[in-house]
Amino acid sequence: MAKKLSDIDDDFLDEFDDDEKDTQETKPRANKKDIFIKFAIIIVVAVAVFFCVRALIKSFKGEGGLRASRKHIGIEHLFTQKEGSYPLVSDGELSEYRVYEFENTLYLNRKYVVENIDCRFYYDKEADTILYTAEDETYTFFAGKDYYEDSKGKEFKCDYIPVVKNDNGFYIAVNMINFKRVMFKYCEYDNPKRYSVWTYDMEGEFDNYKIKSDTALREGNSVKKDILLDLKKGDFVTVLDDTDEDFFYVVVQGVHGYVEKKSVESKAEKPELFVVDEPFKSAIKDYQIKLGWAQVTNASANGTILEYVANTKGLTTISPTWYQVENAKGDMISFVDADIVKALKKDGYEVWPLVSDFMNDVNSKELLSSREARINIINRLITDAKKYSFDGYNIDFEDITKESAEDFLQFIRELSVECRKLGLVLSIDNYVPMDHTEFYNRGEQGKVADYVIVMAYDEHYAGSPESGSVSSLPFVKTGIENTVSQVGDSRKVIVALPFYSRIWSETYENGSMSLSSKAYGIKSLSGIISQNVSEENIIWNEELGQNYAQYAIDNVTYKCWIEDATSLEAKLKAASAANVGGVAFWRLGFEDRTIYDTIGKY
Repeated sequence: MAKKLSDIDDDFLDEFDDDEKDTQETKPRANKKDIFIKFAIIIVVAVAVFFCVRALIKSFKGEGGLRASRKHIGIEHLFTQKEGSYPLVSDGELSEYRVYEFENTLYLNRKYVVENIDCRFYYDKEADTILYTAEDETYTFFAGKDYYEDSKGKEFKCDYIPVVKNDNGFYIAVNMINFKRVMFKYCEYDNPKRYSVWTYDMEGEFDNYKIKSDTALREGNSVKKDILLDLKKGDFVTVLDDTDEDFFYVVVQGVHGYVEKKSVESKAEKPELFVVDEPFKSAIKDYQIKLGWAQVTNASANGTILEYVANTKGLTTISPTWYQVENAKGDMISFVDADIVKALKKDGYEVWPLVSDFMNDVNSKELLSSREARINIINRLITDAKKYSFDGYNIDFEDITKESAEDFLQFIRELSVECRKLGLVLSIDNYVPMDHTEFYNRGEQGKVADYVIVMAYDEHYAGSPESGSVSSLPFVKTGIENTVSQVGDSRKVIVALPFYSRIWSETYENGSMSLSSKAYGIKSLSGIISQNVSEENIIWNEELGQNYAQYAIDNVTYKCWIEDATSLEAKLKAASAANVGGVAFWRLGFEDRTIYDTIGKY
């Protein structure tokens, strides 16, 4: 039966009512879900806001809640600007020297180069030129010329001027400084323009760190301090001081400042600081040198050489004191005896004549600053080496001053070139390193010569203001250690030890004491001590590594720190422990033959 319209409406309304009821029943459940979702969103937003705010606060505050400065103060005030030259930061420190620019080429003052980079750029005052001695040649550079010459006059053309001169002296082109060896690296920075130089001598003195996150270089060790430079992740900084708890004191781009430690990684190598400083080819032996000096002050003294050598045992090398520089022109007095050379070589000894500068009161500056005088000495030595078949030379220049030190090194370089051509051994005598003899530059000697001999005696000498040992064990050990450290290769160091002691005389009169001394060889000293001191009164001093004796005659007190087989053995042990290239002894004729039984152990 068909429904009436009213019935249809009623059915529709009933269905509507049912839907309404269903909706009303499910609505509360939908509201709970919406509330949960909204609450979760609120929490997420709140956390995000928290971290954003925290990050914002951290960007404006440092450790301890300090407000971090964002002010950039710039670095222009740190560097003085001058037309034609630029500030130079040398090994992290602002230098008094500057980088000079001429015709689009950069130059450094020769004095700065010699003091900090390469001491081989030598100023020849006579010719007003710059010399550079390499392993096998000496080159000459002329101010303002676009070429340089070797010793035979052969020219080498450059596309720039290697050396210029102005009112401040000679300047070496930056591209020429690494002429034969890479001794420094430099970087250029702008705003303001400046140059940062790192040298071979200082490599390894500082620690390099890499920035691990963007940070600031500040003018002080606090985040409140203003910013000098913005540093980026991956930048290198060189640490000068890390004693602060939170900051490194660094140099970067030539600028000093402070950077927070939390912004840097651990130590890192900085490849561009790698440099090369190869020594010259050397004629060092594959055995231990055992050298004895034979003192010759006149021709008649040659008669004792073979006699003294016959009394030795186990020596490899004999060095007669045959040459004396006579005057500032480089003329020399010679006591060479060809028959003695032949006899020594026949018996298997190498002969290295000694050349001295202190017998005739010659001014070392006048002598060695003259290229003509240096060449005069060198030509004489090379001619005689060929004539007599010498195996090497021992240079004993003891009157070098700070003023003549650079000239002395140039002489050694030039002589080394000629010795190298003939395969001659070149050895240089040196005092035990002291502050007042640092100018001898044992490091450079060790690079150009074959052996650096440290004369480990005369700790107390004839004119000493107080009595004491000629060669105490601590004096010897320190001399060996410091010489090896400066030379850089223990195999190139020979330790010279004494065959003599001094007996000191202390005379007391009217409440004052006068002091004098006399040197005695081991052989003669033994007799004197035994005549005046009983055996039980000879006291071993463990610290000094020597026996000590004291006795009195009338109003004179005699004191002696004794050199004997026991003291010598202690020194030989020290030399052996340092793995040096050999030992030498001053002088033959002072010793007793039995001493060689001790020497033979080492």
